[in-house]
Amino acid sequence: MNIMKKIKVIVALTLIMSMITIGTVLKINAAETPTFAFNSSSANAGEEVELTLTCSNNPGINGWAVNIGYDSSVMQIVSTDKASAFGEVTVSQNLSENPFRIQWFGLSDVTTNGKMAGLTFKIDENAKSGDYIVSISYSEDEVVNLDEDSVHFDTIDATVSVNGKSEPDTVHTHNLTKIESKVSTCLEQGNNEYFYCEDCGKYFKDTEATTETTVEAEKLTLANHNFIENAKDEYLKSEATCTSQAVYYKSCSVCGEKSNETFIYGELKSHDYSDEWKFDINGHWHECKNCGDKHDEAAHISSGAATETEDEVCTVCGYVIAPKKEHTHNPILVEGKEATCTEEGQKAYYECEGCNKWFEDGTASIEITDKNSIIIPKKAHTPSAWIVDKEATEKDKGSQHKECIDCHTVLTTEEIPVITPQPDTQPTTNPDEQITTNPDEQSSTNPDEQTTTKPDEQSTTNPDDQSETKPEEQPTTKSTATDSEAPNNSNTSYSNSNSGAIQTGQASFAVLALIVLIFGVILAYAVNIKKHRN
Repeated sequence: MNIMKKIKVIVALTLIMSMITIGTVLKINAAETPTFAFNSSSANAGEEVELTLTCSNNPGINGWAVNIGYDSSVMQIVSTDKASAFGEVTVSQNLSENPFRIQWFGLSDVTTNGKMAGLTFKIDENAKSGDYIVSISYSEDEVVNLDEDSVHFDTIDATVSVNGKSEPDTVHTHNLTKIESKVSTCLEQGNNEYFYCEDCGKYFKDTEATTETTVEAEKLTLANHNFIENAKDEYLKSEATCTSQAVYYKSCSVCGEKSNETFIYGELKSHDYSDEWKFDINGHWHECKNCGDKHDEAAHISSGAATETEDEVCTVCGYVIAPKKEHTHNPILVEGKEATCTEEGQKAYYECEGCNKWFEDGTASIEITDKNSIIIPKKAHTPSAWIVDKEATEKDKGSQHKECIDCHTVLTTEEIPVITPQPDTQPTTNPDEQITTNPDEQSSTNPDEQTTTKPDEQSTTNPDDQSETKPEEQPTTKSTATDSEAPNNSNTSYSNSNSGAIQTGQASFAVLALIVLIFGVILAYAVNIKKHRN
């Protein structure tokens, strides 16, 4: 017997553990499955029953539509509650429609859970006792997400257990409970006195249970607000001033609702005088911001007589008692000066020592508004003759310039070309045939056509007795260059090699002496110019 008892205990424990495990698995699966569900309820025949449709484990949907089926011979929808966790839902307009349709569509996927809608059913008074099903159904395309993919939900229907009427041969004795009357307020409906039978669930107007009623029939309408004077800040319409009391809205003593009706309360405030001075010709004062009442009235205090630069003002409020006097010009002559090539000149003008304005005349009748108009432009430079800075040689170029004779500003520069050298080769002649001629008068002839001098015109001198010509006795060539022309040595040729005359030894020496003399004159001229510049 002991062994059998142990086996029974082990089997029992095993069954219990299996049931717990299965229950746990079922709960886990149920918790993870999206579900539409009704709550089950019970009611007596003739009563109303409220059913709430809920959503759980919502994976994310954009809309849903469900059909509610019921036994219309036993129950009928009398009201709907469209407020839900999804927002307000849409229901069928006809409450007698069966199946009854409820739907909602949003703008995006939501994972909302909780109440979907509420339905109130009236159980038929002649309904028989029993369990009646309120079903939930939908098609696949009526529960979708934003991508219009169908989302599957399990459904749990409601079971309404109805307690029907007693058999005709059974006499029911009501066990009545009195429901006290209650006065309505603006927040809560009151009710009449009525009675409730706990056994059959019916309501009656009297203690004899002869006149049946309902809870809704015995409810009273909401009462009007009881507005009173309550001077709290939250009901303040306008604050008190120095001329009027504060104004408040009346409020309900039950719910605090604010009325449009107002009342005045409290004392007047003191004047609120501005810090800024108000003034007129007679004086100044501080003024109340609300009513204009004057405070600290007093006469003006002068700052002194008006001048050309200052108004006469009140030292307290700044009121201008007398404006500045009109200005009288006092012109002072400003001497003019001539323009030079380095500085601008200036015309004479007059300047008022009071206002510093400029005028063309001593009576200050013509004002000079453009002060640049008195400026006399600079004069042009006066150029000098060419001044040699560096003498040209047979190897190097020279340079010269012109400058202003007044300010010595260099105006232009120029190069002096190199000097063309004199050939050294001279023709060899017979001393007896030598012809003495003036270089300036020497005719230019072809060398092959030698000039023949007549015997009586030929100078008969012995080469040994021929005197050497002194430099000062050589012909002097006068420079014809003007002060404004540069000596161009490249254009001056002292060579008579193309003259065609056969020169003697004396003539060649004379030409060389002449060249030396010319260079001496040029050098003296350059030295003289440099002295003038220094």
